[in-house]
Amino acid sequence: MTEILMAKTRLLQQVLSDLSLHLGKSRDELEKLHYELERQVQLSVDLCLDLSRHMLIKKGVVVPGMSREVFVECANQQIISRELAKKLVNATGLRNLIVHEYGVIDYDLFFGGLVDGYATFLEFLNTFLAIA
Repeated sequence: MTEILMAKTRLLQQVLSDLSLHLGKSRDELEKLHYELERQVQLSVDLCLDLSRHMLIKKGVVVPGMSREVFVECANQQIISRELAKKLVNATGLRNLIVHEYGVIDYDLFFGGLVDGYATFLEFLNTFLAIA
């Protein structure tokens, strides 16, 4: 694994470690941390995308231009499961909402999905580490 990929993998591990500290907190506590949580989700998606692009390039596959399609192509190439790809596509939609601010975040949905989102990112990380 190249140094860049190792650095991205370590960063994803750190972001997920930081995110895990908030998973059992109350809604009020999460609201106070919403900017931090949004950034952790954004970084998690971005790092999963970077690592996915690497896996596609390594297989000699043309990397799709749209972020969501990167995960779909990873499923097509049997790098990740279709179920994981679907979850990551949804996370990419949330990331786009956070970054581009073209809508309003439903914080009930956002906070309610943190545990599943964390599990999704962790599953991706473990999959990547197993094949890298």
